[in-house]
Amino acid sequence: MSEVKRSESKAARGEESSWSRTRSLNTPDARSYTEWLLLVNDVEYALRRATLWRDMAQSGKGDAGDIELRVSLLRDAVVSLVACFDDTSPVYLDPARVYGETPGGAEYLQWLKNLRHTWIGHRGGPQRQCVVTVVIDESTGDFLGIGHLSQVWLGPKAEAGDDLVRMMEIALTHARRELERCTSVVKGYVERMTSRERLQLPVANTIAPGHRDTHMGRRKFHNIKNASKGERPS
Repeated sequence: MSEVKRSESKAARGEESSWSRTRSLNTPDARSYTEWLLLVNDVEYALRRATLWRDMAQSGKGDAGDIELRVSLLRDAVVSLVACFDDTSPVYLDPARVYGETPGGAEYLQWLKNLRHTWIGHRGGPQRQCVVTVVIDESTGDFLGIGHLSQVWLGPKAEAGDDLVRMMEIALTHARRELERCTSVVKGYVERMTSRERLQLPVANTIAPGHRDTHMGRRKFHNIKNASKGERPS
């Protein structure tokens, strides 16, 4: 079984009705709107974890469990944020527009991208180091054994937490602005539809993916699932 999180927003116009049903809209602008909704959710997710990491790091607690949790929070936050700047996605954050007026913003984002690449893809960077050590008797030169000396970079110092959170807050502000623009466009489209056209819209639903579906894009996944129910592909 899959664990999923579902959420549904209230009607944007706030009007009460004796009978209402949530229907779906599948226009290009509506699809862009959904992508921005998901992206905003991703940035909020990253910001929550960055804030938790900062607060834990600045608390001064240093036992093994706290350190492991902090490292996980930091990696999750950075990987989630950097993904929002992927220009191969349907919608994405443009670094120049997001951080163009933030001194050092572009360089900071590049540093986060480098961290992401080190953790996810390129495993040969200096953040992970290990050398073989040879133990010898300093008076005779006799060989006593071998060992190793390793160093793994876990993250920046606690003082850097405020900068990380601030950069994510800037990204979130920009993403929410794009979402507001899409919201206005989609609401205008629906308001211009006739009542008959609105009533012909399909009932909205989401589908929990199985483990064989994780390689698919969202549009292909929904087309395949809807086709099995006799609905027209988007």
